[in-house]
Amino acid sequence: MDIPFPITSNFFWVSALVAALIDIPLVWYTRKKLKFGEHIHQYKGYIIIASGIFWASLTTFLLFVAGDFYYSHFLEVSTSGQRFWMVIESTALYSFLAWLFYSIALKTSFDLVWTFVVLGGFESLIEHTWGIYRLGILERVALFRDISAESVLAFSIPEYISYWCTVLLLANMFFHLHQRISKGINPYAHPR
Repeated sequence: MDIPFPITSNFFWVSALVAALIDIPLVWYTRKKLKFGEHIHQYKGYIIIASGIFWASLTTFLLFVAGDFYYSHFLEVSTSGQRFWMVIESTALYSFLAWLFYSIALKTSFDLVWTFVVLGGFESLIEHTWGIYRLGILERVALFRDISAESVLAFSIPEYISYWCTVLLLANMFFHLHQRISKGINPYAHPR
């Protein structure tokens, strides 16, 4: 796969800044859309389901689009069976993390959405640190050989904050869709 521009540490630093600037209105919008109210405890299941669907979709896309030029350098993803199990593992892991982040966010006195997505951002540090130092991604993938670990880690936080906002927005959509269907309202009709 040819990249039409050089990927450097500077690219990751600038991308981290741009992603952080995008995250601010994204988190604000997510907070505005999620009016938990009396349904706050009912959201947990929807968040777990939304997380599973989101991360399964993202993992599937990345494995089949970038599997050969990226993942194959540090993971066994040569067969469709191995890729299938990676999708299953990813779905289970991130569904568990969604449950964990939501459970922690409910117990804090901080804003639920901010707490949830910031926990997701911190988790990305753990995941990317493991990938960099344990799996040797920066050394094994030719595209990343000249990139600093710090720039990748800086980018990973806002990257995952946007992912976890997407999970919350999907969960909100599922919650409201289920509410409309359970009340016998056409889910495709525009609410008045």
